[in-house]
Amino acid sequence: MREMPHVRFGFVALSLSALIAATPGHARDLSGPLATPETANRLEQKLQRIITAGAPAAIAFIRDGTRRWIAAKGVADIKTRRLAKVTDAWRIASVTKLVSAHFGSRLQAEGLLDLNAPLSRISPHLPNALGQVTVAQLLNHTSRLAEYLDHRVLGVTARGMAASARRRPDIDALVTRALRSPRVDDPMAEHQYANTNYALFEHIIEQASGQSFEALMTSRIIEPLQLTHTGLTDREGRIPVPHLRTYIRDDTRVGGPFSSRNRLLDVTEHPYFRGADGGLYASAGDLAKLMDAIWDAERAGKRPLGQLTERLYSDHDGFYRYGLGVMAVLLSCGKTIYGHEGQDLGGSTVAFANRENTRQLVLGVNLSTDNNAALTRAIESFRETVFCS
Repeated sequence: MREMPHVRFGFVALSLSALIAATPGHARDLSGPLATPETANRLEQKLQRIITAGAPAAIAFIRDGTRRWIAAKGVADIKTRRLAKVTDAWRIASVTKLVSAHFGSRLQAEGLLDLNAPLSRISPHLPNALGQVTVAQLLNHTSRLAEYLDHRVLGVTARGMAASARRRPDIDALVTRALRSPRVDDPMAEHQYANTNYALFEHIIEQASGQSFEALMTSRIIEPLQLTHTGLTDREGRIPVPHLRTYIRDDTRVGGPFSSRNRLLDVTEHPYFRGADGGLYASAGDLAKLMDAIWDAERAGKRPLGQLTERLYSDHDGFYRYGLGVMAVLLSCGKTIYGHEGQDLGGSTVAFANRENTRQLVLGVNLSTDNNAALTRAIESFRETVFCS
């Protein structure tokens, strides 16, 4: 996930059956209405608000108990004008961290990895200053490692970011530079979010399991769950199944970076976030299944999200608390939801559920929220409608 202003959210039981019949390109309701036609109309308006805020497309999956609804609205590709479909995949970016931390939890349960072990015991070749950092500190971002994908790599403007998407940097060199950089000290935060933590953790779980991260994903997630639209992007950042193209708004002289309302830059294919820090793509239905598997595994071992949320750390502005790869967000209605957000170069992902996983939301939007307050508010309003009834 890039360093950027957080999307603020908070989430209201809903029904979308009326929306399905009214809007071309929507999937059919999988199991009947979830609430009233009035709620369906309300959510249709809120989904449209995401499109009105500039997003070419939005895909949403909602589950309340055993009742489910999935929908796609808008265009997946602004060049071809292909309508988005509910089976389209997209890069879920930092939502990958939820899966990566789950791997760590499972490997510990199998006796293959100790999350409390210092890195010096696992990877003695690391710089001495990192020797006492534990695996768990990587997963909850309390290691204070510097970010390997900073403004020097990605740029601070839309044109700069689009140019960075066309480069083929040495990711290992970027991570090594971050590991050798001074540790970050933010006295206002209990943790310091950095993709470097999970880039390093990827090597650790590969050593512990004897498998590549991609092989782990395939053998432990994709094949057992029969996910047909999930995987890791290739080295060029390509997705091999039908997918959403993702965009950033162009720069303007008056509004500054990412402020254009008329011109979008395609940044779908890029070489960043290829592994445990953010390399997964998935469809809405596949991501919902993946979340179910994580909640079920945690429940079997202890309680829903037990180990992953035993200790939570606050970020610098109090927006969320962070466990092992899990964001815990306190909503305006007093409810807490668990999961992760994902911000790719272009596009935004929401993947949250309540602790018991009786209510769940997956939302994919193929436009970055950078300098787009209207889109941020639209996503926030959609989430609020799902969880805060």
